Amino acid sequence: MNTAIIVATQINDTGGNFAANLCANYSGTAANGVTYGDWYLPSLDELILLRKQIDVVGGLTGGWYWSSTEEVLNKFVAWAAVLCKGGDLCDDASPGPKDLSFSVRCVRAF
Repeated sequence: MNTAIIVATQINDTGGNFAANLCANYSGTAANGVTYGDWYLPSLDELILLRKQIDVVGGLTGGWYWSSTEEVLNKFVAWAAVLCKGGDLCDDASPGPKDLSFSVRCVRAF
């Protein structure tokens, strides 16, 4: 739901170039050959779950990743988390202005 809300409120402000819109428009093919279009930008809590399973999930390069968790009073600030590769210890999450160049990992429910 966060992704849809962010897209609806920001599409006119940014020209469509932002993390939530990227995920809303993403279409990816799964291992079974089926193409899915129900991807979304994960919340901060979901990013933390990804971080805990980084070796199982795969495809993560490490570094800062955007979440759909926004600051309550400022739609131009969102939370990001550090996702570390190879079991490195990292436990950092922080709000930041959305114009920073962080990575995006779209997810889907299954």
